[in-house]
Amino acid sequence: MLIKEYKSKSSKGFFINSYIKEHDLEIQTFPGLEAQIASLSDDIAYNNHDIDDGFRAKKFKVKDLCEIEIIDSIYRDIISEYKNLEEFMIVQEIVRRLIGFMVNDLISETQKNIENLKPQKVSDIRNHDRPLAMFSDTMKKQDKELKKFLIERVYTHSSMENDRALSRKVIKELFNSLLDNIDLLPDHLSILCQKNSESNNAYIICDYIASMTDRSATANHAKIINNQKL
Repeated sequence: MLIKEYKSKSSKGFFINSYIKEHDLEIQTFPGLEAQIASLSDDIAYNNHDIDDGFRAKKFKVKDLCEIEIIDSIYRDIISEYKNLEEFMIVQEIVRRLIGFMVNDLISETQKNIENLKPQKVSDIRNHDRPLAMFSDTMKKQDKELKKFLIERVYTHSSMENDRALSRKVIKELFNSLLDNIDLLPDHLSILCQKNSESNNAYIICDYIASMTDRSATANHAKIINNQKL
């Protein structure tokens, strides 16, 4: 979802609404150029990191990765340059080169868009009809194929079902426990919830849980089970 498409479902349930009253984030516009680049850079790092993780976890082999056109091309270049490389080293080199291709494509396409728009101020970028930082159409297609591959071979792999079930259990129990006993929330949230209806409190608690990392959610769940205040 684009940030400019964001629309709160509750005027009280989303923290961002009260924050915007004091600090207008102009969420009806696109982010600034630096933020756009940071978002796609994170995408590049995330996908390539998961290629490495997925291979180490034995979710796929090199030949499976080569179903993606750009990776197949990189693989052929590698084996023509280096003989008798182990698959682990091939994957490391695939990741290294793929990051390079994606970064260079992002730079090239973004520079082209900047030259076409010729922005004079930040608002020219934020109010443009599309982001300036983006991949070329060719790279967008490859990025989409890579995401599809990772979803099918890593994120939704049958071997991950136990972890997914545990995650659902932790989130469900956190939510239900906090909704039933708002006194367990941090003080500032507990006070906020005392002024609202249960339906609005549900949004507040959802936002709070969404802000947690995997590690903090697990730690907070352990506290909640023992009826300890967060």
